Amino acid sequence: MCDAPLLIKQDRESMIVAVRAEGLEVDLEGVEVRSGWENVVLDTRDGWILRFPRDEQVPYQRELALLDRLHDHLPAPSGLPRAVKT
Repeated sequence: MCDAPLLIKQDRESMIVAVRAEGLEVDLEGVEVRSGWENVVLDTRDGWILRFPRDEQVPYQRELALLDRLHDHLPAPSGLPRAVKT
């Protein structure tokens, strides 16, 4: 079972379509795609990092639980991530 929401196609346009489908108010003009070991991200001009896990092995639920426990102890505000529906 998948722990994180996955996109089958993780190219720039597919990720932009997924973000627009969520109705997020972010600036997608000039968005940059960045790749890491476990994620592909869209880096927006207005400061958002929109993350897409590469595979089912990313411990997404554990990360959400940890962020929930730490958010009152972090030096800056942190919102909980939202999942992109597929």
